[in-house]
Amino acid sequence: MTATQYSSRLRFVDAAKLDDADAKLDHVSVYGWGHEKLGHLDGFIIDTQTGAVQYAVVNGGGWLKSKGFLLPIGHIDRFDAPKKELMTDISKDAIRLFPESDKDRFLAMSDEELREFERLMSAACCPDDVIVEEVVWVHDAGAHYREPSWWRPEYGRQSPSAAGTTRR
Repeated sequence: MTATQYSSRLRFVDAAKLDDADAKLDHVSVYGWGHEKLGHLDGFIIDTQTGAVQYAVVNGGGWLKSKGFLLPIGHIDRFDAPKKELMTDISKDAIRLFPESDKDRFLAMSDEELREFERLMSAACCPDDVIVEEVVWVHDAGAHYREPSWWRPEYGRQSPSAAGTTRR
């Protein structure tokens, strides 16, 4: 029996599909270090088997050479629902060091490409915490992938039709 590729378990979940009575996640503003605006939230990359969230997908509005970027979920310190703001401990300068990617390109990566992406991401945002052991997925051990307190497990367990998920 062949092992399931990790990459096949990843899906994009549109933030608009996760709105509920307590939290409206569609087009929430994302702010970085010093309250600098980084963009707005488009959605999340989740592991459909575990429901774990890996990344916030942020539309940067063009201040980067690419339009958007993936933000490791553990770096989102706070979600202020009334203000519709996500606060992160990452600066624009650090994001400029992130490996280039968007959700479609990310979702098309092989397991090997995902491991390299995670290694580069970890080196850019958490250089003191880089995990070098090959058998561990960085998101399984890295603090920058810890699930935030405002994340609801049901967000990651939505059916593809209900959650607006896509996989390429």
